[in-house]
Amino acid sequence: MLALLGCYTTDGEPGLRSVRVHADGAIEPRGALAMESPTCVVWHPTLPVAYATNETLGGGITAVAVEDSGAMEVIGTAPTGAAPCHAAVTGDGRWLLTADYVGGSVSLVALAPDGRPREAVDRVRLSGSGRHERQDAPHPHMVAVDVVGEPALCVDLGTDRLTSLAVTSDGRLERRHTWVLPPGTGPRQVLSHPSRDGLLVVGELSGTLLHVTLGRRDDDADETVAEVLAEVRTTAGHETVFPAQ
Repeated sequence: MLALLGCYTTDGEPGLRSVRVHADGAIEPRGALAMESPTCVVWHPTLPVAYATNETLGGGITAVAVEDSGAMEVIGTAPTGAAPCHAAVTGDGRWLLTADYVGGSVSLVALAPDGRPREAVDRVRLSGSGRHERQDAPHPHMVAVDVVGEPALCVDLGTDRLTSLAVTSDGRLERRHTWVLPPGTGPRQVLSHPSRDGLLVVGELSGTLLHVTLGRRDDDADETVAEVLAEVRTTAGHETVFPAQ
């Protein structure tokens, strides 16, 4: 299996690396590519192309063609909001979305049939804050695609909210609905519950894992309170922890 590893580059590391993961668990370094702080790396659903978020205040994504040998070549870039920390590609391979942590936004990038980024075509800016000192403003930390029947779901650590988004036929991001989590949760990542009943939500600031259902939307309201079915701490001790994924 070929894997790609990203990192912050404040310590002079080359940035993006490719490694071969062998059946016995051995990890063999293959290639390295210099770029600035590729902190999240995602694959195109059908092509040997990967996308790295360049988590800088300038903000952007870099597309990389990856050979079977692990050799990598930059094939394009596109701007995003400030400090994109997570990306997702839609199942049809036409769109890439980024969660812009400092920018407080979700950016939409159009992709060409060969996987090259064409341009950033739209951006949704979030608003609000929370009770924790790190919740001074919106801080999107993840965009999940195709979960619990939603085309895309933005996870906002800064406002304790999950916001549903859809890409329209003319290439625009459309905000659909927002669900509110308990104050101070600081949600960082989500995934579908194995039972397909709701979501598992990592609360970075609360140090907990939540099982929530989004429930029926009230079409007359912009927000709905998410139902928490269970919440457990992610440590058996009393130390402060910040679960990430």
